[in-house]
Amino acid sequence: MRTHHRDILVLGILAFTVVAVALAGCAGRGASSATRIILYDHGQATAVEPRSPRAMPGPASAATLQEETAGRMSTTVRYRSPSLGFAVEYPAGWTAHANDTSLPNPNSPSGPGVTFESPSFEGNPMGAGVYSVRVSVQDATGQTLSGAVESWLSPIVPGTRDTITRRDLAVAGEPAIELTLPMIRWVARSIWVMHEERLYVLYFWPTALSQPAGLAGFDLILRTFTFVPVTGPWPTAALRPTPAPTPTAIPGPVALQDAIAIYAAVIRRLCTRDDSFGGTYQPAVVYLLRRTNDAAGDPTAPRGAPVVLPQAVQEGVAAALADLPARRVWVDSAADVPRDARTGEVAGHGALVTLGNIAPQGDGSVHVAASIYVASLAAAGQTYVLRKEDGVWVLKGNTGVQWMS
Repeated sequence: MRTHHRDILVLGILAFTVVAVALAGCAGRGASSATRIILYDHGQATAVEPRSPRAMPGPASAATLQEETAGRMSTTVRYRSPSLGFAVEYPAGWTAHANDTSLPNPNSPSGPGVTFESPSFEGNPMGAGVYSVRVSVQDATGQTLSGAVESWLSPIVPGTRDTITRRDLAVAGEPAIELTLPMIRWVARSIWVMHEERLYVLYFWPTALSQPAGLAGFDLILRTFTFVPVTGPWPTAALRPTPAPTPTAIPGPVALQDAIAIYAAVIRRLCTRDDSFGGTYQPAVVYLLRRTNDAAGDPTAPRGAPVVLPQAVQEGVAAALADLPARRVWVDSAADVPRDARTGEVAGHGALVTLGNIAPQGDGSVHVAASIYVASLAAAGQTYVLRKEDGVWVLKGNTGVQWMS
């Protein structure tokens, strides 16, 4: 395997650089040498590594991926962002790109930052992209680390939250909290750390697939993560996003009968195809929470205030689902649902359904967050997209965010 040599010396002398490169090319041909590329963003929000000939252009075999990463672990790329306030090293061959905050991570706070990704490999069950570490940054003025973590955990449905494990550790000299999220396929973990009133969340995924190359990349990124002085302007608009319009249980444009039909369609789907058992569970009793919770489908998406569904909606939904064999029971809170003390399983072969507010979209569709909970390791949620066709509200899919335990 040939090794390309490149030395980029910041604030160096051009003549010295030319000589150094020439010497490296003559002395090191055919041998491996560590190359560190230092990227400064000069006050911009992010600095993204340009594509390197070292990067693998297409899928490689799992063995090749491991060989490449193992051989390059001494060859690292350094990312540094004075505006975001952190620096980190990652394996050469991985890519770095700015976070797309328009596509929120369903299991970790969204915000400006950088995502580091390994190459793909043949037979990868996840499709494109193998291992990734997403670093997000948020303004944490007035918050504590524990308070920020608890605020994010609070809307997660009971039972599912019970599966999340927490561990205290230190990152870059600061106290940190690690959450392991088994409800995410192939398991994810997020590490929360606060520095100078900024919250940094490192999201590692997947952690259950045993590719040594990917896990070694995780270790390198976590081990080299450090804080740097902030010298550039913060992307304040991204740190404090403009909140989405607050939806209500029955928004103005949505009539009572439409609200009933929308919620009935969502509940029907959850109790049949999207029950987290491939549609085979068929609950005998369905407990329906009266109070909405927009975090049911995406814990990190903008959410409206929870509201209690009007009695007319509750009665109308129950009537619309009269053909379902499951008994329907409206409850005030999840604590009212009988569950097994050890497994968290809903008693009587039952299920708990949580609904979000109805959020009308500009294209005439509506979004509704929803989740179903059967037991601690049997739950699922997503934000459904519905559209009215020939007078009937039809489920057209989801917003792209879906979780399952």
